[in-house]
Amino acid sequence: QAAISYFQAETEEKIADAIYLDIASLVKQLPSHKEGDLARLLTHYGAYSVVAVDDLEQLKDHPPLQEAVLFLFNQVSNGGGKLLFASRISPTAMDWLRKDLSSRLLWGEVLTITPPSDDELGEILAKMAHDRQVILGSELINFLQLRLPRRVSDYGDAMEKLDRAGKGLKHKLTVPLAKKVLGL
Repeated sequence: QAAISYFQAETEEKIADAIYLDIASLVKQLPSHKEGDLARLLTHYGAYSVVAVDDLEQLKDHPPLQEAVLFLFNQVSNGGGKLLFASRISPTAMDWLRKDLSSRLLWGEVLTITPPSDDELGEILAKMAHDRQVILGSELINFLQLRLPRRVSDYGDAMEKLDRAGKGLKHKLTVPLAKKVLGL
């Protein structure tokens, strides 16, 4: 499961720039965890109209970044921007989180996203194939569901490889072809 916290400042401005950040990459970008370094780093990111911050649960291992994320939240929202935070746990369960940051994460909607069911994954795969104008038989869909990791991104990667192979070889997409192309 994953939790997403979404906050949109009241604004009529159009989206100019967006950026995706994750806590691990922010940690790598910091020469130190001194307040000045954190402020300089996030002042750059605060100029974006849309900021998405992923892996928020990792703030537990990096307490100095909590202040930086709070600073970023304030800067983006005060500038009329939009923020999206994603975490494997709900902000309400982050009892180690700074109270001021926790309250800001709860200003907007908090949604719980559950992994797709087998039926939903089959529908996702069928939709990906349809969008690419690729015909997948039910046998191949079942095979892929059994063999691929249960992540939509892996389904997308597999569909891209199968689509290329099907076009290049002028073959119908079959289970043996999928085994060969995907190394399954």
